[in-house]
Amino acid sequence: MLARLGRPLLLGLLHLRNRYFLLMDLVILGLAPALALWLRLDGIDAVLGVLSPLLLYTVLAGGVRLAIFFFFDLYGRYWRYASVGELAQVILAVAVSSLAVIGLFFTARALGEVGPTYSLNALPRSLPFISSLLILVLVGGNRFTVRLADRLVRRRGDGPVVRVAAMGAGDAGAMMVREMKNNPQLGMDPVAFFDDDLGKHDVRIHNVPVVGNRRDIPHQARELKFNQVIIAMPTAPGKVIREIVAICEQAGVQTKIIPGIYEFLDGTVGVNQLRDVDIEDRGPGIGDWGSGAIGHPMAIRGALWSTTTQSPVPNPRSPVPNPRSPIAILADIRFPERIRQIFEEVRPQIVFHAAAHKHVPLMEANPAEAITNNVLGTRNLVAAALAADVERFVMISTDKAVNPTSIMGASKRAAELIVHEAARKTGKPFVAVRFGNVLGSRGSVVLTFKQQIAAGGPVTVTHPSNSQ
Repeated sequence: MLARLGRPLLLGLLHLRNRYFLLMDLVILGLAPALALWLRLDGIDAVLGVLSPLLLYTVLAGGVRLAIFFFFDLYGRYWRYASVGELAQVILAVAVSSLAVIGLFFTARALGEVGPTYSLNALPRSLPFISSLLILVLVGGNRFTVRLADRLVRRRGDGPVVRVAAMGAGDAGAMMVREMKNNPQLGMDPVAFFDDDLGKHDVRIHNVPVVGNRRDIPHQARELKFNQVIIAMPTAPGKVIREIVAICEQAGVQTKIIPGIYEFLDGTVGVNQLRDVDIEDRGPGIGDWGSGAIGHPMAIRGALWSTTTQSPVPNPRSPVPNPRSPIAILADIRFPERIRQIFEEVRPQIVFHAAAHKHVPLMEANPAEAITNNVLGTRNLVAAALAADVERFVMISTDKAVNPTSIMGASKRAAELIVHEAARKTGKPFVAVRFGNVLGSRGSVVLTFKQQIAAGGPVTVTHPSNSQ
């Protein structure tokens, strides 16, 4: 019976508009001085004895407070989603209005009686202080009752509730737990934080305790009976992720992970973006940057296309470019004059050469493209770098350049020799580094296997006799 009556009441609170809060504040401002005087004098007879000056004080103080409440925009907010900012605004509005009322009250007392009937000297000096505390509680309380009603109405559905723990008690973990608590219909009940920072242990974040570090997960999983751990560590290296996943697997606990640090910084991380821990998370970890598999962690943000469409890119010919901003320039390294012109304008100090055709079967079918891009393109870049007095040059090569048996491998080996010859002649650190299969890159065997497994198989493996 109470539940049936309570829900309509809560829903009614959620639909309160600011005009209703104005009416409630008028009632509060009218009754608070009398209630404060009654508490101070401890009797209704004493209050009636100073009724006339009390009415004068109530009208003057109420008018001052109401004007200040309007100034602080207490009647232009949506209190259903009130947060700490709104609470601070209420406290500030009541504090400023209280200072104004106290100043006027004691000024009036100092100036003497306004008249024999309406003397404020008959009122106790503590009246504005006591009434200010009452007004703060009542004005703030009626607004945050709406916020509480919103939390109570948004109950979980009839589906199962997953007890979860967050690995990481930093900003990302706190944000995830807050979203779970603010949206109980998600069916996720956060019961614990884990963090390797000892300074965060034995504290509570959003009323959820930090109960230990990653090695405490198996024990706490049995004690707290959670069956999922969310890895909320956007900058954690692959080694740490692997260790956490191994601990959770040993404890029989499922793991999820939040997106990368850039989505977190953009404010787009949410519970609906949780995903399983992927192979790329366990690896050395490459950022969500760049214009290629290797260029990803080297460029500033996104591929050339995503850079120019998602973030402001300065004009490379701007007289005062922002040195921290990316400059996106579209150019084909097979055109030496174009590359030389760009190097003369930009004057780079360090060059990472990651522009290459890397797909073995595709290059076997198009050998001219492999030679013109991987070999001649590298020659053009090295020549432009030397002409522009580049300090360091790093070419990203491949393990297929070792005793090459394919067009792609041979073209990369030839490119390495061009870089090494430039280093020998100039003495500058012009070097080549060899990478293996890059996790998550297009054409990666890992992605191929994942797609085949997702399609139900079979998983194909190149025969040892196939040199490609």
